[in-house]
Amino acid sequence: MQRSYLYLHKNGIALSKIEAGDLALLMDHLNTTWYGRHSWAAVNMLNQQDWFEKVSRDATQFIVMAFDNGTSLKEKCDPLTPVGLYKLRNIDLINRCADSAHDVFKIAQGLGYGHLVLQAGIDAAFEMFGLNRLNTEVLANNIASQKTAIKAGYTEEGVKRKAILKCGERIDSICYGLLYEDWKKLDRVLCFKGCSNKSYVPKERK
Repeated sequence: MQRSYLYLHKNGIALSKIEAGDLALLMDHLNTTWYGRHSWAAVNMLNQQDWFEKVSRDATQFIVMAFDNGTSLKEKCDPLTPVGLYKLRNIDLINRCADSAHDVFKIAQGLGYGHLVLQAGIDAAFEMFGLNRLNTEVLANNIASQKTAIKAGYTEEGVKRKAILKCGERIDSICYGLLYEDWKKLDRVLCFKGCSNKSYVPKERK
């Protein structure tokens, strides 16, 4: 079945709203990556279906699957296989801010998709929702995600000390923020002439 993409990033990542057919993959990913997460709950398919129904009706959440729609990576995943997930939560259209997070699925890990998925999600968030600010948090023991956040444009803004308990260890949570005014100055955004959506063709001014 053909997937419907709502955003085609110029870096080769295509974003599509989550569908019922994605739930098994999301359940397996959630249950096998609990150690690196801020919050987690053991889930089965019934839990996943209930979550999907709630999220589908929640205007404060925007969750999309990421696909390889033609990246320049030497080792590419099948375009029908999702490589990751991007999430916006607590979308506040009055203050124009939201909390964001991303994941890379096991099949795509180690292939360089992390920064591509995050960049595509960030750019879509600013372009589609007209946001002024994005927030995200990364566990202090997740060095790779910290580097990915900085590379995507985030600025470290503070630390929640010993905020998360994992296997008897209390771990700091590092807070990052990205403002629209800083985002539009990023090299990749300037390179794409202010719009990263491949499907958008700006009208010529007379």
